[in-house]
Amino acid sequence: MRLGITGVAGYIGRLFAERVVAAGIAERIVGVDLAPAPFPASRIQCVRRDVRDPGLAADLAGCDAVVHFAFVVETMRDRKLMYDVNLNGTRNVLAACERAGVSTLVVASSVAAYGVQGDRVIDERTPCLGDARSFYAHTKRLVEDELDVFATRNPGVRLVRVRPSVVLGPRCNTWALGAMAELGRVDTRRGMRLPLVHEDDVVEAFFRALVRPVEGPILVAHRRSLAMADIARRLGRKPLVLPDAWVLRLGDAAFSAGLTRMSSDWLSLTVGNRFDFDPSASEAALDWRPAHDPMETLFVVLANAARLRSRGQRFDARTDRLEGTRYDLPASPGDHP
Repeated sequence: MRLGITGVAGYIGRLFAERVVAAGIAERIVGVDLAPAPFPASRIQCVRRDVRDPGLAADLAGCDAVVHFAFVVETMRDRKLMYDVNLNGTRNVLAACERAGVSTLVVASSVAAYGVQGDRVIDERTPCLGDARSFYAHTKRLVEDELDVFATRNPGVRLVRVRPSVVLGPRCNTWALGAMAELGRVDTRRGMRLPLVHEDDVVEAFFRALVRPVEGPILVAHRRSLAMADIARRLGRKPLVLPDAWVLRLGDAAFSAGLTRMSSDWLSLTVGNRFDFDPSASEAALDWRPAHDPMETLFVVLANAARLRSRGQRFDARTDRLEGTRYDLPASPGDHP
């Protein structure tokens, strides 16, 4: 297999690339990212390139499979730039795949693409509604539309859309460290829920989506999500219970002040969904199920956040970084903060 990976220096792209290298399934791997990738040239041919750059087509030439991770996840103040990277960047990847004649394309989508579904149990067939209040969900849904067009135009390409819930784990070094550290302080009257899945489970799902003869949407999630009330109880916090609209305003105020990346962009999904899932079809197709407990996964991340703070790390949310916020994790993880 000759494999191309976009977003190879990102959180999940990097872990996925390590999994592919360890499995020895690819004779050639081309990794593309705006940020430098932490791989020796002997393992992966790394190219520093913006995913919107037309030169991407030359990078992916000769690949028969591509996995597309490159996407702006953390909320940015420059929404036009976020839109441009997420939508036009994906269009550029799809055009490059057409030119390369790839036979397999795996795209990192998200449960955010489903938008606000209320109490509905979400499965692979649930329509992707997006949400105008959430720029991330909105662009993920637009990408799903682009994938529909690509699939119609390229019926011979095996197209897989992997839709994970919120990905966390011991190697998470992103803006989520600061955001997760604030959990349990605020809740809604209805009760917010947080859909988490461990990084190793997500990487394994992507790997199986690449190597197994599956196509279409793949849902990577636990059946039940974590209740904010349970998270607060584990942390010994008593959350301030507010109406939904107040929670969204509070999130936007904190984002505007540079205190967090957890704006209403994300909170609108959390307050509007119960986040119950039925991934039965995906589990059967991949012969896979998540192996890690979501609450314990969260507390590993909180432990890393606490140790970073003890070293004087500030979770600065004032600066937009196109390549994403990255922190240097402590060398030896503990159990709980």
